[in-house]
Amino acid sequence: MKMYIEELISKVKLLEEVLGYHANYSIMEPFDVDTYDILDVNKAARKVGDFLSLSHIEILVHYKKQEKTGGHINLSNLSCAVIEVTPDIKGSPETLLSILCHELTHLYLFTHNIYVGHSIAGIFENEIFTDIAGHYLGLGKLILNGNIMIKELGKEKKAIHYGYLTYDQMVFTYNLICSMRKITLKDRLGGLKESIKTYITENFNLLYKYFNLDYHDDDYHEEIIHDEIVFWEYMLSKIAELSDIQKELEELLFGNVNEIMNHKLHIYEDYHNKLKKMIEPNDIHNPCIKYLDKLIFNKMYYSFKKDSLELIDKVNQLETDLSIILTYIHKRSNKYKSLDQDKK
Repeated sequence: MKMYIEELISKVKLLEEVLGYHANYSIMEPFDVDTYDILDVNKAARKVGDFLSLSHIEILVHYKKQEKTGGHINLSNLSCAVIEVTPDIKGSPETLLSILCHELTHLYLFTHNIYVGHSIAGIFENEIFTDIAGHYLGLGKLILNGNIMIKELGKEKKAIHYGYLTYDQMVFTYNLICSMRKITLKDRLGGLKESIKTYITENFNLLYKYFNLDYHDDDYHEEIIHDEIVFWEYMLSKIAELSDIQKELEELLFGNVNEIMNHKLHIYEDYHNKLKKMIEPNDIHNPCIKYLDKLIFNKMYYSFKKDSLELIDKVNQLETDLSIILTYIHKRSNKYKSLDQDKK
């Protein structure tokens, strides 16, 4: 998943900053619905709406054929939100609930005046943001269970994907939000299909560095900060060595390492200043914001460290090359001195 992991994290952080005070930190458990009974469908929508604290808004659901989407919500009249759902999903209660969750998330964001795009590209970005927000609002299990519908076409079966995030991105978002809210792996798996449980567990293990609950521990974060400071001092010593190497190379070979000295050091100083700014005292007490900030710091630091180690390798290689060159020059110099003495 090349995706945009940092972008997903930033969107979740934005939601926490804007909605953290209102958010329901619990996860809505999956439930049954008769997709062929429109009254039961409306009861299901009402149940999800109440979970989202939208009890003050009437919700009306009916089936209507949709173009390239599973559903649509009309937000022009907030006294009664009308949701249209494609009848193609009648055979899948899970997919119906997933679509209702997406549309009702639109309603929730609209009532809180949260929107991220107005252009054509922005509209698509807003749909992606709505998918993320659905997980943030506690609807992750309903969304994941119905995100993919298997439809039989004669003897063949076709998987139809509903939603704007890829499945990898959805699972990552779900795991990230559960981790920042200290929801255990056992609790986040309850009520999910077996195949989805396996997928979430694999994603959790594969990308554990993003879901490490140690980010909630201030002592653990202090260790990372200390490591960054020590490493920065080590980097400065290597930069000093590089400066000495440059002087010797300029004297002996008229070479230089200005590109590394000027360009790279500027990048590393910028990195370090950003990391330093992130650990300055602040008045943020929201545990989820603190968790995400620590995660961002950790990822930025290790990215900086990885790039820096490449520079250190170059410095060490230059030292080795210089040693070889100096040894050769000294040998040649001694040889010429010997010849001069013989001539005398």
